[in-house]
Amino acid sequence: MKNLMQSVPVLITWDVDPTPEVTVENKKAALVRAASLLSDLRIAGTFFVHARIAPVLADEIRMLVANGHEIGCHGLTHGDEEEYSSMPESMQRSYLTEATAILRQTAERPIRSFRGPRVKTSAATQAILEELGYLCDGSVCSQRVDLVSSNLINPGWIAAPRLPYHPRRDNPFRRGGRRLVVRLVGGRGGRRQAGR
Repeated sequence: MKNLMQSVPVLITWDVDPTPEVTVENKKAALVRAASLLSDLRIAGTFFVHARIAPVLADEIRMLVANGHEIGCHGLTHGDEEEYSSMPESMQRSYLTEATAILRQTAERPIRSFRGPRVKTSAATQAILEELGYLCDGSVCSQRVDLVSSNLINPGWIAAPRLPYHPRRDNPFRRGGRRLVVRLVGGRGGRRQAGR
């Protein structure tokens, strides 16, 4: 009889988004609570933080790092202009360079994982990420179709591989030869590999 117990890798991620309706103190408390929950379960997670809020959350970010969690980049501002599927390459380079420097200084660690605001990415984004030393882009929602979201239907997502992959240099949604790995984000309601 086949062994029914199999090991399934699961990525636990948290996005620290700009939410004006949530006070900074509540954000800090939420990060402490998240760290406590993960500690109780003996799980490490990745916290994607937009860089402009990182200095305000510096103590919490350093606490997360000290407890074995990863800090990833969730963009510079997470503002409406930060659309990595359509931003000019020069603007992407400027934003990602600044965001990476702020997060690296705050976390006191290299920043290796990225998730674009509203989970947007492009081939240009991934090229810049590689130049900056990133190892992972978590901005692809494989086979996800949303009827109500900031993305609606992203044709690239529909055909993207279901398992982590190295993307093509000209297409972030197809297997190829980039050094960068695409870690996938699951669909609404049930996160297959990582939360959004």
